[in-house]
Order: sequence, then structure tokens, then C-alpha cells
Amino acid sequence: MDPLIYRAAGVDIGAGDEAVRLIARLAASTRRPEVLGGIGAFAAFVSVPAGYREPVLVSSTDGVGTKLKVAFLADRHDTIGIDLVAMGVNDLLVHAAEPFYFLDHLAVHRVEPSRVEAIVKGVAEGCRRVFNIGLGYLLVVRPADAERAAALLGEAGERVFDVGEIKAGARSVVYA
Repeated sequence: MDPLIYRAAGVDIGAGDEAVRLIARLAASTRRPEVLGGIGAFAAFVSVPAGYREPVLVSSTDGVGTKLKVAFLADRHDTIGIDLVAMGVNDLLVHAAEPFYFLDHLAVHRVEPSRVEAIVKGVAEGCRRVFNIGLGYLLVVRPADAERAAALLGEAGERVFDVGEIKAGARSVVYA
């Protein structure tokens, strides 16, 4: 076995390319003006929305590890993406930040393009439901169980919102 060949490590480049082809249109469906570039750059680019003189950027990361295990047991993968978006969005909203960009990280043991497409379909749906968040993507093949994580970026106006300022009886909006 030649250790310098991806396939020897369990990575199917063809399946990865097919998965990227399938998810590119889903990511494009969430595009907003601040999103620069597209799928395949190994990084994501976003500009600050127009109209902010001194923007405060707020970022958050989250994952859905247990829900991912349930999704694999149930062989239903289109809902965990919406959950992942909702968890991250809630983390930004508690700081009065408008989410405008979602960078997804999907690590799988083996790329199955139709399964990857189902997962990303849920993410894209979640992004469209919430302020039409722009979507960036990283697909990783690794020799272990699947993993779902994401980072969100939002903008909180021109000040940092201190969650300690929240008083009893305050109302908030959350996404689930």
C-alpha cells in the first residue's frame, strides 16, 4: 500500500468531487451580498454588511454530536443541519448580533455524496430561514466517526452586548 495515495487512506476523491458538485447549488441558494467567493477555496470570505461605521463582529462555534449519532442510527440526515444552524444562531442572538455568515465543517469517515447532500440540504434550509445567512463549506474525510461543527459570524451594531444586562422577565427570540 502506497501511503502517499489518498485512496490508500480511505479517501475517495471522486466521491468528494461529486459531493461538492451536489452541495454547491445548496450553498449558492443561501448567498447574500456580503459572501465573497464560493465552494472549494479551503477558506470562506465575507465582507462586513454596508452601513456600519464601527462594526462589532461576533462569532460562535457549535456542534451537534449526539444528534448526529441519532441521525446515523435513524438514517435521516436532512434535519441535523437545521439544528446546527439554530444552535449557533441562538448563541449570536443572545448577544444581540445579526447572524450573516455560517461556516460549516463536515467530517466523515467515507464520502457518500447523497448523504452529504442531505446533510447540507438541512444546513441550507436553516440558513435561508434565519436572516438568509450566507453559507461556506468545508468537507473533510477522516478515519473516524462523522463529526458536525460550524462557526457563525454576526454583527452586533457598534457595541458589545453584555448578557449580564439581561434582567428577569426579559424576552428573547430563539430558533429551534
